[in-house]
Amino acid sequence: EQRIYKDTPSLFHDADEAEDVAPLERFDVKASLGNGSYGRVYLVFDHETKRNLAMKVIRKRDILHRNAHAHLADELTISQLKIDCSFVNNAALVFEGPKHHFLVTELLEGGELYYLIREKGTLTEPETRFYAAELLVAIDSLHKHGVLYRDLKPENILLHADGHVGLVDFGLSRPNFYITDTTKTLCGTAEYVAPEM
Repeated sequence: EQRIYKDTPSLFHDADEAEDVAPLERFDVKASLGNGSYGRVYLVFDHETKRNLAMKVIRKRDILHRNAHAHLADELTISQLKIDCSFVNNAALVFEGPKHHFLVTELLEGGELYYLIREKGTLTEPETRFYAAELLVAIDSLHKHGVLYRDLKPENILLHADGHVGLVDFGLSRPNFYITDTTKTLCGTAEYVAPEM
């Protein structure tokens, strides 16, 4: 186990980016879980709750270089809504330091739906119905809170240890969006966008 301190190179990209932020003291970094477009996700142990959690570390300079302030603000807003749906992965803790934003969420130990599909080749019809039903409940719960989710793909559908889904990554989502609103923004992941787009 590695204790997080400002000089822990595994939590930050390099020593120049390390920072000493009080809430970090309650976490031990156990492993890197992966990289997203705006940050790196770590498996951490929370000494306060005595649980393993996931911590997304987002470099502020990356947000600045990509002019993605609005996306980050929306993700942080949505993650903290405390949506009462076990299929939506809410934030347990959000904080920031001078160089990073930190988003701590429940750890979904089942991995990405993407890897399950890749491993199995195809899902059975009952499995497909099961995941589709849970995703519909998740998206309906988001809609009831005025959230438009715009990045639905197997990599953003994580699985709980018991196999239920957990929708993650609200960076492209829009808060305060209701049925009378419209959007004309083209967004998404190139691999999943329709060819005509």
